[in-house]
Amino acid sequence: RDGRTYRWAFPPEMRIVKVDLRKADGSAGALQPVTGDGKGYVAEGALSADGRTLLFTRLIDGEGALFTMDLPSGQITQVVQAPGYDGGAFFSPDGSRIVWRGDRNRDNLLQLFTARVTRDAAGRVTGVEGERPLTRDEHVNWAPYWTPDGRMVVFATSREGHRNYEVFAVELPADDDSALPQPRRVTTAAGADLLPAISPDGRLLMWTAQRGEDRSSQLWIATIGPESALHRPATPCPCPLGPCSS
Repeated sequence: RDGRTYRWAFPPEMRIVKVDLRKADGSAGALQPVTGDGKGYVAEGALSADGRTLLFTRLIDGEGALFTMDLPSGQITQVVQAPGYDGGAFFSPDGSRIVWRGDRNRDNLLQLFTARVTRDAAGRVTGVEGERPLTRDEHVNWAPYWTPDGRMVVFATSREGHRNYEVFAVELPADDDSALPQPRRVTTAAGADLLPAISPDGRLLMWTAQRGEDRSSQLWIATIGPESALHRPATPCPCPLGPCSS
């Protein structure tokens, strides 16, 4: 973009692993493979809040598709298959929806999508329904992340230029027939602001920014104030393990 060469890589050696943090020593031996055999790209994983379901991306015929793994049984299910790349997905805090980025037009202009999760009687994910785009423009929209109440998605976008990505937020439509809302800007600074995440209580925003003179990527954190597009009344921590510590 703008004279720079960039391409999202899909190294076939990628796989998803887990580690017991009580035994982690920084070595590869502490890692346990979850899915992927090192012969094809398997990555971009996220867990449901209850820890039961892994959501991830796998290449099918050279393009990304979304899968889930039911961790108790090991059952793998393809939930999104469409032309172009789909990846970087997350479950909503209550597990009822997913959000992800996709390149359906194969033009490298990523858009955000959301859909409702379907399950069988045993609670295993069987697929998604009601898919719809959250963005539909001429920009790169990626790195979506849910607010704790599941009513908004915060993401990075090239709306202000490919050398000045900013964090925006978009509210989910009330129903599938409602018009798409206009995303609202969250960050305002020179240099890229990317990869946003929100604390479970909705009070803090953390993201990656290139705001220093050397333009290196560093982690930033800020309180979500009343004037922010992300401001919501504080909500209880949705973590099934109980209240989160500060």
